[in-house]
Amino acid sequence: MNEPGAPTLDQLNVLLAVVETGGFASAARRLNRANSVISYAIANLETQLGLVLFDRDAAKRPVLTEAGKVVVAQARVIAGDVASLRAKAKGLTQGLEAEVNLVLDVMLPTERVVDALRAFRETFPTVTLRLHVEGLGAVTQMVLDRAATLGVAGPLEVVHGGDELDYIAVGSTILIPVAAPDHPLAQGANRRARGAAKPSWC
Repeated sequence: MNEPGAPTLDQLNVLLAVVETGGFASAARRLNRANSVISYAIANLETQLGLVLFDRDAAKRPVLTEAGKVVVAQARVIAGDVASLRAKAKGLTQGLEAEVNLVLDVMLPTERVVDALRAFRETFPTVTLRLHVEGLGAVTQMVLDRAATLGVAGPLEVVHGGDELDYIAVGSTILIPVAAPDHPLAQGANRRARGAAKPSWC
């Protein structure tokens, strides 16, 4: 038995057009080709794969066979991968990074992080973002070690980075010191918290 041939991307696009538009004639209009070209492409695809993809006698409109459904599902995956590849290539030619490694301080507010990540995905859909969450000096160290491209950390970590880091302020958050009622810090006449620190994030 002969091995199935390798279909071209154009054949798969024709197949998807027939399925999505509901017929050979409508696929021809979408692709701006003659009906005969569409029929020929599908016939060649069936010959190459050794499968009947459409039950043309079942109705006026071509109906996918069981084998056809499997092939169409795989064709959609391939078409999606090719579209993703082309989008990444376009981004690279425009100067975008292929991948960004970002490390965040564990103390950052989750809601703000989620909003920022969502905005990044919408603005740069072709850039892979690898996220790390660290604390206790690890944010600065990952940037210094070049394990991360960017880091968001508190001001103390920036000091530890010295002149090796470039940094800008990007906001602040409120930290409220608390202690258990029976802890020594909570004893005394004034048991209220004495204010809130507002560290900036860099």
